[in-house]
Amino acid sequence: MVGNRWYKCDLHLHSTASECFRDQLVTGEQWVNECLDKGLDCVALTDHNTGKNIDEYKLIAEKAGLVFFPGVEITCGDQGTHLLVIFDTNASTSTVEDFLIRMDISRKDFAKSLACSPKSVVDVVEAATNEGAIVIPAHIDEYNGLSEIRNKWLDEVMESAEIQAVQVVQKEFYENRQNNLPTEEVKSLKKQVSEKYGNDIELSKIKGWYNGVKKAHKNDLGIVTFSDNPHKNGDSKHGLWGIGRRYTYIKMREEPNIHSLREAFLFKNIRVVSDFEEFKDNSKELVLNRLLIQNTELNDEELVIDFSNNLTTVIGGRGTGKSCITRFLLYVLGKEDELGPFSEISKEYKKFIQKDDGNTGVLKPETKIGLELSYLDEKYEISRSENSHEISIIKNNEKVPTEIERMNMISRKIDLYAQKQIYEISKNQDSIRDILDSYNIEDIKPVKERIRENKLSINKVMREINSISQDIADKKTLELNKEDVNQQLTKLSDNKYKEIIDNFRKQSKVYEIIKTDITKLDETIESISKNLIAPTFRNISDVDSELNTLQRDLKDTLDKRQEDLKNTVAEMKKDLEKYKKQLGKSTWVENFKTTKGRYNDLKEELTDEELRKVTDLDSLSKELSELDQKLNVINEKEDLLIRNREELSVLQNELDENYANLTFVRREFIDNIFSEMDGIIVNISPQRDFEAYILKVRDITNKQDTFEGEFNKISDLLYTNVITYKELYSEFENIFNDNPPEIISDTRLVNAFTKLRAEQLLELKTLVPSDVIGITLNVNGKRVKLTNASAGQRTSAILSMILAYGESPLIMDQPEDDLDSQLINTLIVNSLVTKKENRQIIIITHNPNIPVNGDSEWVVCMGDTKKITISSRGSVDNTTIKERICDVMEGGQDAFAKRARRYGFKETLSN
Repeated sequence: MVGNRWYKCDLHLHSTASECFRDQLVTGEQWVNECLDKGLDCVALTDHNTGKNIDEYKLIAEKAGLVFFPGVEITCGDQGTHLLVIFDTNASTSTVEDFLIRMDISRKDFAKSLACSPKSVVDVVEAATNEGAIVIPAHIDEYNGLSEIRNKWLDEVMESAEIQAVQVVQKEFYENRQNNLPTEEVKSLKKQVSEKYGNDIELSKIKGWYNGVKKAHKNDLGIVTFSDNPHKNGDSKHGLWGIGRRYTYIKMREEPNIHSLREAFLFKNIRVVSDFEEFKDNSKELVLNRLLIQNTELNDEELVIDFSNNLTTVIGGRGTGKSCITRFLLYVLGKEDELGPFSEISKEYKKFIQKDDGNTGVLKPETKIGLELSYLDEKYEISRSENSHEISIIKNNEKVPTEIERMNMISRKIDLYAQKQIYEISKNQDSIRDILDSYNIEDIKPVKERIRENKLSINKVMREINSISQDIADKKTLELNKEDVNQQLTKLSDNKYKEIIDNFRKQSKVYEIIKTDITKLDETIESISKNLIAPTFRNISDVDSELNTLQRDLKDTLDKRQEDLKNTVAEMKKDLEKYKKQLGKSTWVENFKTTKGRYNDLKEELTDEELRKVTDLDSLSKELSELDQKLNVINEKEDLLIRNREELSVLQNELDENYANLTFVRREFIDNIFSEMDGIIVNISPQRDFEAYILKVRDITNKQDTFEGEFNKISDLLYTNVITYKELYSEFENIFNDNPPEIISDTRLVNAFTKLRAEQLLELKTLVPSDVIGITLNVNGKRVKLTNASAGQRTSAILSMILAYGESPLIMDQPEDDLDSQLINTLIVNSLVTKKENRQIIIITHNPNIPVNGDSEWVVCMGDTKKITISSRGSVDNTTIKERICDVMEGGQDAFAKRARRYGFKETLSN
């Protein structure tokens, strides 16, 4: 941890050096250990009128890491008033004792509570202050307290510039410090205080004590509470038991000294918290520790920027590279996508965070950006280079790579705003909603998750409805088919049809057989006739007469035989013709002709398909059964469709309810955080962001750059409540289903919407306009809407939101841009002082009010060199830092002094 931080302090403690310390055997080690066991970070040893144990106890405390202020509780004045005198940490026993002697307390009276300096309280305060010590009047509302001196001296002390704080004991007085209570109520206080002391305290004394606390408040003195370490409850002697029983949180430097203690009392309202008030635990879930920048075009040596747990300011003149810090943080955290909605800022960032090309870009191949941080009590380092982006957990000084999702989780918890981004956010409703929702994530996330699940369920049911609708679209056709099949089955089931067809088919088979046989016989007889060729012999008459005779006899015989064959063939033809004639006159042929005639008549009556089905009525019955099954399935789907539509209606109502709940959660949160914020009024108009809604409609339907006039008309109808977004969706659905449009008049757009895909229609179904966050500013008594406000007014409104809520680390680059000095002080600075205790804030700035009036715990001053360097770093209390702030932001000490004289202020530059 660097810079100023809170210390749990008990600056009124006694040791065995005080005569009234009951157990004189207690050692220095025991005393220091008791302080540490009580959780104290810083103590002052203020024994009664002595510094005896300071050297010993300081040495032990330093070794143990306990901040130790040497001091003394001196008794002085006529009334024996107790004052705590706190010296610087380097003071010693002799320092205290020399002071006591100068206050005319002799050595022999050291450590005695009854020892008393004859000097007045005013004199002792002046003497101690001149020696650089701090004086805190001890227990002013108790015995031997400042309130017991005369009013004249009391007023003088409390009005003295040397007194910045007083120790108060009675909570009852503190709680009524702003009041002038009547006597009866003072008597009630008397009773309460007397009970604590176990004896009846005089009313006049109670009035005096109470009056002292009121005067301290009136003079704007810091109220501190310390233990005065009693030995035990009800025992006014001192001891270990009481150490740290009372304490005050004080913010001081890393190495506290008298100067940082004095600074704390000077800025008591923001650096001192007594145990009368609730101290907000400064522990944070996530803290950025340091940024490491290696090997870029902007730095030759490794640049290390440390961050305070509270407020860190990075300052520097123009061109010193202070905004580079923001960009490198964006880069290492991988948050560049968050710049997406802000095109110019994103463009500038991308030009910066790229490889150097001679004109733009600062990265080199060897560039490495690292970020060390603490998250849930574990240490991590995120590093990013050209080829890697990883996170490691650091244990025992070793880095062990861990899941990338851890880096994403951490990155999402950090709010980072680049230069001008806050102003750009004021023009973007999505960004404004995102900021508010991120602050209320625990309540918002479950609602958004229910909306997401709602939309998924609606999409699922809609897909089922579309699928079922396509299936049941065939129902009418199937019903007509069934009607036709039924008619056919009824018609063709007549037995006469089957009888005619069966008889015709049977007789046709016979007819075909006869016809085939006759054809074959004709072919056979014709073949025989064609193959009857007269025998021929070669001439052998010259060979032998006997052979010639035999040959001639054979020829004659064969010729006779051939002639007989011809006659036989002729008879065969006659016989076949006779058969044909007899067949034609037969009863069977007459019957066949009758049957064929009936069949031909049937063919005229029936179609070919019907003729086929007459003899296969089973197939027709099967077809009818299949149609019945299909229709039964469709009927079941129709029932399912009804249920799905009912479910869709329920889901749609749930979606409406969840969106209404989202609005309610947002409104409740906004009312809470802005109720006490002056000058800004925030309200919500449910589901009225029609500008973004229409842009999404155009995006879904791929009409981003066309039909501008038609979409403007639709937008006007929505804004003027002529139509609702649900009615607009119904228009899309009607057009998709080829129904005539009622809202959209451009026929080309209507035609385009008829070609939408089912998935596009699903997206439109669950598209709901977002809430509009209406912001109104009170400017010089006039209310100005954010949309009509100036750049400065816009920025101030969003800054109010950013600074009003949240606990995650907040990084802002020059948020004071566009703001005038008054807004910087009233808006930024006051919020920083309040919010930096429960969230880490890092601001890059060129305005001195932010580090100075914001009481910056750590200031990083950029160097005035060509490369980015750090010239100095430290808390705002540091003299070098003060000078640097003056030089960089005020134009130098001379310019600052001239302005101070012009304004009539004293010139001071303290340590």
